Amino acid sequence: MTPNMQNGVPLTGLVCDDVDAVAQLIGGQLRSNGERFVSGRDAFTICEVASRLIVTSQDIFLSDLKRFQTTDKPVDLVIRRPRFGETDSDWETNLNLIKHILARERRPELRLLAVTEAAAQEIDTLLGFPVEGLALLPAVAPQTSQALVEGRIVRLPKTSGTDTMPLADVNWWRLRKTASFTCAPNSPLDVQDLVAFATPEGKPEIPKTGQSNAFLFVVSNGVGLGHLTRLLAVAKQLKGRVLFWSYSQAAQLIEEQGFPVVVRMTAEHLGASVDSWNAWEAADITAFVGENSINAIVYDGSSPPKGILDALVRPELGDTDFIWLRRGMWHQEADTYPLSKTHHCSLVIEPRDLAHAADVGPTRTITPAHLGSCKFLQVPPVVATRLDELLSRRKARSALNHWSFRPLCLLNLGGESLADHAPLLALIKRLAAKEKIRFLWLRSPFSSTSAPATGTVQQLRKFPIAPLLNAFDGIITAAGYNSFHEVLTLSRAPVLFAPNRNARLDDQYARATFAVDQGWAQMIDPEDVKSSEMQIKEFLGLVGKKTISRDALSIGDGASNIANAITDFAQGYDGDAW
Repeated sequence: MTPNMQNGVPLTGLVCDDVDAVAQLIGGQLRSNGERFVSGRDAFTICEVASRLIVTSQDIFLSDLKRFQTTDKPVDLVIRRPRFGETDSDWETNLNLIKHILARERRPELRLLAVTEAAAQEIDTLLGFPVEGLALLPAVAPQTSQALVEGRIVRLPKTSGTDTMPLADVNWWRLRKTASFTCAPNSPLDVQDLVAFATPEGKPEIPKTGQSNAFLFVVSNGVGLGHLTRLLAVAKQLKGRVLFWSYSQAAQLIEEQGFPVVVRMTAEHLGASVDSWNAWEAADITAFVGENSINAIVYDGSSPPKGILDALVRPELGDTDFIWLRRGMWHQEADTYPLSKTHHCSLVIEPRDLAHAADVGPTRTITPAHLGSCKFLQVPPVVATRLDELLSRRKARSALNHWSFRPLCLLNLGGESLADHAPLLALIKRLAAKEKIRFLWLRSPFSSTSAPATGTVQQLRKFPIAPLLNAFDGIITAAGYNSFHEVLTLSRAPVLFAPNRNARLDDQYARATFAVDQGWAQMIDPEDVKSSEMQIKEFLGLVGKKTISRDALSIGDGASNIANAITDFAQGYDGDAW
C-alpha cells in the first residue's frame, strides 16, 4: 500500500478499539462518500499510511498522546460523553486533562468533534474550545423493527416476544438498515449519543453503498469435499464475481473450475495460538474485503470461524453481509454451540434434505439464544450436477477407461479420517471377485495412496464424480449430504448405503434409514461387517440386472435458488421480500 494513498485515493485512518460503534458508523459514512480508510488500534501503523486521522475517543488519544501531538497530519478527535463503566468523575478528569493539553499547545491540525450537536455544545462549554458535531449520517428508509439498546445487549422484537444479541457483536452500520435504534432510560450519555447519531431524520438514501456484485465464498476445513461441492454449485449460478477463501486443501480443484482462490492455513496447520490466528485472520479478511469491494461473505460449514466473525464488527465491513449455508440433519446429540453464532449472519440458507422428515437434530428442535436481525430461508436440495450435464453411459465409461461389458460399481466410503474401511473393503473385494464385478473405489484427491486396492477394487481419484454416474451398474456409498442426493436423483442403478456413524454432525444413519423406508435404496452398517455380508450379496445380485426408477424424486434446483437469494439479498434490504 502506498503511504497516504490507496488506489490513488487519499486514505483516512480510523484509530479505534476493535469493536467501536462510532468507528462503525463513521466508516459507513466514509464509504458512502467514496472515501478509503483503514482502522485499528495500532496508531503507529495507521499514522504511517493515512493522510488524515480520526481518533474515536479521548481515551485512545490520551493513551498515545505524543504520537498524535507530533504528527504533521490532520487529526480529528471525537470526544465521547460518559461510556459504560465510566463515572462522571473519571470522565471529567480526562476532559480536564485534554483542556490542559490544549491550553498549553493547541495544534491547528487538531479538530475537536462530538458524536452529536447536543454533546458538542456541552463539551464546548466545559473545555472552552470549539467542538463540532459529527456530520449527519445519510438517512435510511423508515424501519418497522426497533433495536433497543439496554445495557450491554440489544433487544429486537420478534413475532413472539423479543430477541437479544450482545452489543459487542453488533455492527451498528449494518443493523441500522434493518432496525431503528432506541435506548433504555438512564442509558449512559454515550449510548444516547450513538442512538441519536445512528437514526437521523431526513430523506432516505439507498441503504447499500459501493455495490460491485462481488462475493467471497469461504470453504471450511471439513473432512470431505461436501462444503466445497455445494459452494461451487452455487458459484456457477451466481451472477457476479466470485472469489474463494479456502481453509481446505482444495485450492487446485477450485482453480480448475475457473475461480480465483486465496489459500489459508488454519491455526492447527500453522501450529499457532488460536487467539493470535483469529486476530491475523480478522485483519487479513478485513483488508481483502475492502480491496475487492466484497458485497457478501458466503460460508458453508458447521461453525463460522471466529476470525471472520470478528471481522464483521470492523468498520470496513459494515456494508458486507454474512450468509451462512447450513444444512440440517445434525445428530440429536450434536454440539449446539455453533447455532449460537446465528445472530452474526444477515441470512441463513438451509438446503433441504430428501430425508427432511427424519430430521430430529438441533437445527429443527432448538432456537438459538440470539437471532439478531438474521433472516432464514429454506431452498430445495443442492445437487451440483444437473441431469442434462450427465455423460452418456458410453462417454462416462470411456472417461473411466472401462471398455469391458463387465459390471462396474462405484464404491464411495466418504471421509477417510472418520472410519477404518479395511474390513469392509476386504469383504467387498472377496464377494465382488466371485460375481466378477469390478469396483472403482472413489478416494479423495488429497488422500494417502498407501491403502491397498487391486484386482476387483481399484482406486479412483476424480472430482466431481457425479457427471459420470451413468457409467455404474451399482453404487455403494456413504450417506453424506452430497453423495446421498446425487446418487438418488442422478442414477438409476441400485444403491447400497453404508452410513458413517462417526461423522461429527451429519446424521448419515437417519438419512440412509429414511431412504430404505421409502424403498429408494438398501443399507448396511459398515462397522458390523459380519452382519453386512448377506446384504452385500443381495445388492451384488441386482448389479447389472435391475434399474431403479426414482423419477418421483424431483427436487428442483437448490443451487440456483441459493444464487438468486444471495443476489437479491445483497442488493438491498426489502422487508417485503424477506
